[in-house]
Amino acid sequence: MTIKQKTLEAIGELPDNCSMDELYGRLDFLAATRPEAASSFQKRPLTVGEWWGTLIVLCVPFLNIILCLVWALRRSGNVHRRNFCRATLFLIPVAVVIALVRGLLKAGS
Repeated sequence: MTIKQKTLEAIGELPDNCSMDELYGRLDFLAATRPEAASSFQKRPLTVGEWWGTLIVLCVPFLNIILCLVWALRRSGNVHRRNFCRATLFLIPVAVVIALVRGLLKAGS
């Protein structure tokens, strides 16, 4: 049995109109009750669709910082998304400093 089959078996039957919040809620429950299934979910690579969704959500002002903080600090999320958000949070102050320096140099000339 593959990891995907084990995870789907543990989650149970999902309705067709299942929201992402409901799915993540079930995965969080799964993480609390079956650590071996949770670790496989947390370490699996994100699909292209999941990356697209992540990047699109991170384009929304203010929501991006909030979700980056949530994804970076939450233990039950995907490790790849967590590391990406941690790197993004470290990059934000660097980008702000560079923008300020460029603005000051441009205003001074």
